[in-house]
Parts: sequence; C-alpha cells; structure tokens
Amino acid sequence: MSWGFALLFVAACAFVAFAASALSGAMIIPVERALGRVRAHGRARIWLLFSFLPLFASVLVVVGAFGPWMGLTPDHCATHFEEHVHLCFGHQARSASLFLILPASALATRIAQRFLRAAERVLRARRVRGELLAVQTATVGDVHVLPLGEANAFVLGYWSPTLFVSRALLERPASEVEAVLAHERAHADRRDPLRRLVAFLALAFHLPGIADALERRIGVAQEMAADAHAAGQIGDPVRVAEALLTVARGQTAHRGHGAIPERIIELLNETPQYGGPPLRALFAGVAFAFMTVALGAGAVHHMLESALSFLGA
Repeated sequence: MSWGFALLFVAACAFVAFAASALSGAMIIPVERALGRVRAHGRARIWLLFSFLPLFASVLVVVGAFGPWMGLTPDHCATHFEEHVHLCFGHQARSASLFLILPASALATRIAQRFLRAAERVLRARRVRGELLAVQTATVGDVHVLPLGEANAFVLGYWSPTLFVSRALLERPASEVEAVLAHERAHADRRDPLRRLVAFLALAFHLPGIADALERRIGVAQEMAADAHAAGQIGDPVRVAEALLTVARGQTAHRGHGAIPERIIELLNETPQYGGPPLRALFAGVAFAFMTVALGAGAVHHMLESALSFLGA
C-alpha cells in the first residue's frame, strides 16, 4: 500500500464522515422534536445510532474503495485511467495534493485522541474502583457502602459495573434509598457506562460540536431511561423525583445533574409514549444500507474517485 493510496483512502473516509456528521447535526433539532413522545430508552437507542452514522458511512467507503478488488463490481478503471485518481488496490494511486492532508490528518488525530482518552477512562475507572473497594465499610448484596457524609450513589466500571452508595444515603428514608438503588441498578443492567464508552469512540468520526451535542443527549436519555425504570419498579415516579433531588443536593458532580429539571419533567409526564424502534429494526436498517452499497459498489467507487479528483488529488 503506497503513501498516496493511504492518504486518498483516509481523506475519503474523512470527507464522507464529516459530511455525514454535518447532516446528522442538521437533523438533531428536528429529530429531537419528533422524539418528544418516544420513551427515554428509545431516544437513547436513536441517539446512539446517530453517533455511529459517520463511522458507518466511512465503512461504506471501504466497501466502495475495495469493491473491484473484492469482486463486488467489475474493474472499470482501465476505461478512464488518466481521467482521475484510483482509489483501489489494482492501480497505482497518483500523488495527492496537500489539501487532502488536512481532512485526513484531522480525522486521524480525532480517532487517536478519542482512543487514548477512552483507554485513560478505563484505566482510571479500574484504579478508582479498586481504591473504593479498599475503603468500603460494608457490603449489602451488590451494594458497596462508602464512608461518605453526602448522599450519593453511582456505578463504576464498564463490562460489570459495581454499585457504590454513601453511608449518608443509607440514612435517608427507605423510599428514597429504594428509588436511588433501582435507578443505579438500571444503569448496571443496561451496561450504560459501556454504551457511553463505545459511543465516545464512535463520535471521533463526528465534527467536534456535533459530537458534544450527541454525547450529551445520549447521557440525558440514559439517565431518563434509568429514572423510568426505577419509577416502574417502585410504582411511584414522585418518589423517584424526590430521590433525584436528594442526590442532586448532596453531590453536585453527580452524573446528569445538568438535566435535573428535564428529568423531573420527564418523570411526571403522564402523556402516553411510544417505546421507539427495537434494536433489531435498527440493525436491520444498517444491514440494508450495507447491502445496498455492496450491490452498488461500482457507483460508490466511481463517485469517490471523481470527488477526490475534483478536490485536488
């Protein structure tokens, strides 16, 4: 693989990813309005899918670029060998202009930064979990009690999250404790920390501002979904709202506090809501997109080469 081909390939991924990100960003507000009557867990799934759209688009670039080499489409490059660059293994890539280095380096830098930050998060969570387990004062079932004077509870870890609560929280009324524990167990059962971590990596293919907007919406939707789970389990959304305020007053750094008013409104909303598309429907849609591009790999291949030539390759 030559340097010219590598640069063309990464630049193509960058252009497609950032274009898909810009399109996703333009759709955020309209989609958010359309999701007004969708339950929180459905919104979390949809925002998670949005975080993957540029990555999916970049993978489609791979299908298009390698389509002739993989036998998905006939090799037509010989018919216009001198007309534009060739984004495939079968022909030598021309030298690319410096203009293409900018998007290619921007995407490569974002991916590297995100992976390093994700690794740092995983290692820090593992270290902090070990430190907290060393200072815990008691274990009640799956709950690890910490000697803290502020009402707080959280899960820590990604694949098998550990539930921690403060001693001060356990001194609160039993109804509040039950609501808080139900909320945090929902996060652990759904592996929300792991989903957030995977989304964080996928958001490397988004433009910075759009990535931040989607990351916040994923987090808020996950918090609302855990609130709804707790309310359904104990049968009283008001108790969950009261417990939410208790923890918010006790620890301002608690995850999701910036959305406390939104979460309380969501809890007390009695408007019937739709559950949202199931995961199998979302996966079916993604599979259909890949099949469509695979069948049209020749057109995708030609459009990518033409676009890169126009952009200065």
